[in-house]
Amino acid sequence: MIGGGKPSMNDKTIIGNWKKATSEVCANRYPDELQFLDAGIYLTRIPDGEFKYWQSGDYEFGGDNRIRIQTANDAMQAYEYSIDADGKLLFIDDKQCQVAYRRIID
Repeated sequence: MIGGGKPSMNDKTIIGNWKKATSEVCANRYPDELQFLDAGIYLTRIPDGEFKYWQSGDYEFGGDNRIRIQTANDAMQAYEYSIDADGKLLFIDDKQCQVAYRRIID
């Protein structure tokens, strides 16, 4: 696993529930809601009958703002990610698609 697979203290900002805030067509392959757990596991909410590239699985952090997320075919895909001052979580995939999420406040 990259970096031992466990989030560092700085990476814990990703932990929690997120709702997609992107309307780009390329982002349709990603789920509308995500939950990142502290144990390197993520969960999604996907309506029955829909296919999304991320379905639920493992994630691990790498260096230089990189994260690897387990995809629907069990591959670990690398993404660039950031969380801005306004709390927007942004992923950029290998095709340069930008997928943004906003934290869901319970």
